[in-house]
Amino acid sequence: MSEPLSPASTDADSDKSSSIALNLTLTEQYCGEPFEEFEPKAKKLCESIWPDAKRIELERIPGGSCHRIVAIKVLPEAIDIKTATSIWRKIKGQEKQPRYQTGFDNYILRIPRFPDPPEELTLHHERVACEFAEQLLTFPVPKTVKVCLVSENSIGNPYVIQERMTGQPLDDLWKTLNQQQRLCAAKLLGKILRELAATTAPAAGKIDPRDPTRILAPPLPSHPVRPNMTELAQPMKPAELLRNRLAAWTENHARHEPYFPYAELAKLIKDDTLGPDDNYYFCHGDLYPRNILAEVVDQRRIKITGIIDWDLAAFAPAFVAFEAPCWLWKMEMYETGELEDEKLRIGAADEPVRDEDRQLKAAFEETVGDDWLRIAYWKDVEVLRWIWRIGMEGLGNSTYWRMADAAIEALSGRAFGREWGRGGTKTLKSGSGTKASRI
Repeated sequence: MSEPLSPASTDADSDKSSSIALNLTLTEQYCGEPFEEFEPKAKKLCESIWPDAKRIELERIPGGSCHRIVAIKVLPEAIDIKTATSIWRKIKGQEKQPRYQTGFDNYILRIPRFPDPPEELTLHHERVACEFAEQLLTFPVPKTVKVCLVSENSIGNPYVIQERMTGQPLDDLWKTLNQQQRLCAAKLLGKILRELAATTAPAAGKIDPRDPTRILAPPLPSHPVRPNMTELAQPMKPAELLRNRLAAWTENHARHEPYFPYAELAKLIKDDTLGPDDNYYFCHGDLYPRNILAEVVDQRRIKITGIIDWDLAAFAPAFVAFEAPCWLWKMEMYETGELEDEKLRIGAADEPVRDEDRQLKAAFEETVGDDWLRIAYWKDVEVLRWIWRIGMEGLGNSTYWRMADAAIEALSGRAFGREWGRGGTKTLKSGSGTKASRI
């Protein structure tokens, strides 16, 4: 790791970067190949996988920060007339003439933008997460068809192929739903989260694709060598684990520089700070409506046809895993992006103003149950999730620094004073009531 990061970048710089990024596709942001150039390579790959297909069609689908996504339609080889006629004659009462070709098979091609070595862990992680989730849930999750770990292929990248699931993303479908259908969605979300909460583990981390009975420890920051990505997690209570993580960041990232807030954050984490539940629960990690597929059943009901994008799935402490899907009753904030803005608190437990939103919140809460809600609405839980995130990921950018400062002030009642003493920074004095600021 290079020199420790300092918080010299300003919010204005961040806002400028965000404004520029809005005008770019994710592929352009991540220096990816334009789809027009990528499509023939992907087509060649598909032809090598399905050499007998009569026709293959590709469709560009918006991806995320982790994966590039392409939809694949494969029309299998046509059934010959003799076989089709024989099948048709066996179907009594069939009035229509036989069709001599089957329908399309639908798949999704997922290409990781930044596969971390060892690649087999990155590429197999979602596969094993989906397989595990399938055991817990009564709702569909993607099935993996093929995993390729090497770049020696026509697209020049490792990839994963999954069966494509039916339905629309719930955020698209939401605009067309009436209140009864939305209430049905709220109850289904409560059921999903209740089912995920039925299984606990003694340690935090992702499932080990090499052996799904084991859990991989979140990689510790290390310098100058690369973090160990295959270390197994050891049983440890969440408060102890978080303090250990912050101590590791102090040692290997901050190099004990006093202006880094890791040590100050660690002082705030007492054994009872993180709530009454010391278990770890399997969670999706990004359970927003964009990752929930659904379709309308009737005027009162919808059904969930798939829960997708399990890249971030892991075992996490209860206060992290039990995050209320408040986008259900704050959909306007979700649609404008405000709900996912980097802010210390979003007020998930706050009572909505509109009657319709209060009904949605009540329907979800009734379904998920009081025990789950007791953790989800734990005092300062939104602040604690930010500290957990910093403990897992470090101070990656100016937002994380800002959240660290705000978390310290929220939990201790005082601002974190520091002397940065670097170009683009201001020298600050420690002391209660002295607010840290940047120039």
